[in-house]
Amino acid sequence: CLVGSEMCIRDSLTWDESWVNKRIEIQFDGVYMNSEVWINGHLLGKRPYGYIGFVYDLTDYLNEGDNIIAVRVDHSKAPSGRWYTGSGLYRHVWLNVTSKIYIPYSGTWVRSDNVSTNQADLYVDTEITNSLAQSQNVTLTTQAIDANDKVVAEMSTPVSLTASTTSTVKQQLLINNPQLWSTEKTNLYTIRSHVVNNRQLLDRVDTSTGIRSIEFTADRGFLLNGESLVLKGASMHHDAGAVGAAVPDDILRSRLSKLKAMGVNALRNTHNPFSPEFYQLADELGFVIMNEAFDGWWTPKAEFDYGLYFDKWWQRDLTDFIRRDRNHPSVIMWSIGNEVPHYTPAQQKKIKNFVERLDTTRAITCLLYTSPSPR
Repeated sequence: CLVGSEMCIRDSLTWDESWVNKRIEIQFDGVYMNSEVWINGHLLGKRPYGYIGFVYDLTDYLNEGDNIIAVRVDHSKAPSGRWYTGSGLYRHVWLNVTSKIYIPYSGTWVRSDNVSTNQADLYVDTEITNSLAQSQNVTLTTQAIDANDKVVAEMSTPVSLTASTTSTVKQQLLINNPQLWSTEKTNLYTIRSHVVNNRQLLDRVDTSTGIRSIEFTADRGFLLNGESLVLKGASMHHDAGAVGAAVPDDILRSRLSKLKAMGVNALRNTHNPFSPEFYQLADELGFVIMNEAFDGWWTPKAEFDYGLYFDKWWQRDLTDFIRRDRNHPSVIMWSIGNEVPHYTPAQQKKIKNFVERLDTTRAITCLLYTSPSPR
């Protein structure tokens, strides 16, 4: 699909008997841009921003037999960016099947505190959705599993779920002698969440994370696990040159491995959210990330860019962005904008305060552009 095009993709989805009494959702990791998604002629929703993922619930609109999913992409107006954007379905698409009681997309939040080589506290917030019309009693069991597949901490919590609501369960795990994550030793843990009712497993979600502490100081610079770390950084766009915007996972790994071999330990995703695979590879290979949400805010830079939709959509997109990436140890700061033109201090404060409602564990940064006209 070429930049400047308008397209509609249709595909069939055949009903599976195992889906009876299940919940079925479709997950898009990125569609560029102005996407609209239908199932059997029913409009599920629209998302103008092409760089952040989203999910739609298909359950109530599926028929036994064949079902038609249609995705319309309106990229008819260009330029929509100041770089090569790509177009269409350029990231992975997933079909997720769960019970009617489930942990929603990006519904687990893990962060570490009181970190040392002797012990660390893991705080885990887990959302559980009960889409049934009756209240339900379940048990949430959360395990911390190390790289050797050993359970190093576990906690079970009984939960009473009100009908047709989402509840948040807060748990704390104590990790003794944790293997800390750093740019040199990329120790990762799996946080495994089980939702059980009467010994029946309703849902299981694995969340990859790392245990580490971060701090920005005036005298010692950036501290990772209490030690000064010189940031040797690079900025990169989401595409892979001649390969385009639909970057195969192995190409992305190769690019990051070469940067690591050059001595780079810090990356800035310029100027928008990257694919989920990018952040997982950053965790595995040992980069710290300045995670950038937007190129600009209310004032467009390119004639038809996201600035045209910013006022209506920025809170939704920023929420989905932070919820998606908040478990990655590689992410050390949120960038809320790049060379933002014609901003006001009130606008900057409004966005900063919004981010802090979602995550207070990382620094927030922004590059503001003071020229009378955008570049």
